[in-house]
Amino acid sequence: MRGVVIKKALVIAEDERRKIISVLNGEIGVRDIHILEMKKGEKNEEGLIKLPLGNHKHWYPEVCYCYKGKAKYWLKNDQGETMEIDLNEGDIMFRAPGVVHTCLCTEDCILIDGAEYPWVAEEWNHYKPEEDLM
Repeated sequence: MRGVVIKKALVIAEDERRKIISVLNGEIGVRDIHILEMKKGEKNEEGLIKLPLGNHKHWYPEVCYCYKGKAKYWLKNDQGETMEIDLNEGDIMFRAPGVVHTCLCTEDCILIDGAEYPWVAEEWNHYKPEEDLM
């Protein structure tokens, strides 16, 4: 899908003292980083969490690294293309401006999000789409 790139994080150095994992290497300039400690939630009959997270877009690019666990994403770009993916531990997702993203967590996970613009407030950073993505 245009506007979304998924890749694996690379271990660039490892020995008995430490492991260095490369998440970004010049793909976007990051001015804001969030650590999202996502909790497994109450499930509906299909086994999905009842309340999705996100269902918004930004006017700037973002990166999301799945440090632990797994999260299911629904994505839609400005051209109307859609994509459903499981972001697994070690996966990195780059999102272009305007990509609507909705997330459901069926297990606890830790996501690290980076953005080209700083966080100001929910209503400033997030634009809600006209319709729900799911």
